[in-house]
Amino acid sequence: MTGKYELIESEGGMSRIKALIDIDGVVQKGDLGGFIESESNLDVFGNAWVFGNARVFGNARVFGNARVFGGAWVYGGARVFGDARVFGGARVYGGASVSGDARVFGDASVYGGARVYGGASVSGDACVYGGARVYGGAWVSGDAWVYGGAWVFGNARVFGGARVYGDARVFGDARVFGDASVFGGARVYGGARVYDGKLSVDIFMDNKPTQAYIASSLNVYPIQGWYYLYKRVNKVKGGEYAACYDSKIIYRDGQITIAEDYNPDITVSCSQGLHCSTPFYFSVGDCLIAVKVKIDDIITCQDGKLRCKALTCICEVGGK
Repeated sequence: MTGKYELIESEGGMSRIKALIDIDGVVQKGDLGGFIESESNLDVFGNAWVFGNARVFGNARVFGNARVFGGAWVYGGARVFGDARVFGGARVYGGASVSGDARVFGDASVYGGARVYGGASVSGDACVYGGARVYGGAWVSGDAWVYGGAWVFGNARVFGGARVYGDARVFGDARVFGDASVFGGARVYGGARVYDGKLSVDIFMDNKPTQAYIASSLNVYPIQGWYYLYKRVNKVKGGEYAACYDSKIIYRDGQITIAEDYNPDITVSCSQGLHCSTPFYFSVGDCLIAVKVKIDDIITCQDGKLRCKALTCICEVGGK
């Protein structure tokens, strides 16, 4: 035969491979590799290789610069390609694919129509299956499951016994861990943290932070459609106050202040808009005012504060 390997000793319906040429500076001519069922499992050209006791069988294919090693199995209609690595006791099967610079290792399983790609990693006893996607620099590890139509991407981490499923999206620098569940149409991103079952509800829905997330972050709840919070400001005169970082923004007792130029991006915490939080959050400013915010005027909730389009100043409640 022509190509980079030949099939030699058989074991349980599979054959060990032996290199006929040097491959990518890693495999030397004459080196023994892992097991495949037929030449359709491992590209006879290119740099892909199966090492050690790893097995590739069924309709699975390994090609490109991919590596499968350790005790890993790739089978069914799975595809491993690009610069992907599958190793340890990992299993990739069904119609799953692992590509790019992705890593699947430990005792992790990727199966069904799942895709793991980019620089993503799936490890430990984690399972990624169904129509799930894990990509970018995301990690899924521990006993976590990502399944259904869920996506985990960016620098997000899902670990512990967490579950992400349905049409949920976890991305940015978000962390979902412990016994948490993120599901439905939920969006968890930015610096958000969901853990230990404390918040197994949607954090963002329809581009708005949910009441459950605000309650978890600030320990406050709306009263007849308003949130009652605080902010530190600089006092101009009785009943009138200037924002600490933009003195052109003025707050007056009993009046609404509107952000003329706010940033609608809900993934950004500290940006254009009006900020408020609990009494002890802010440290700059010579006095503290109480404010109220309509639910519809909230842009986002991150890093322990609300960013809003508008808020109403109630009154001064204390000095510095």
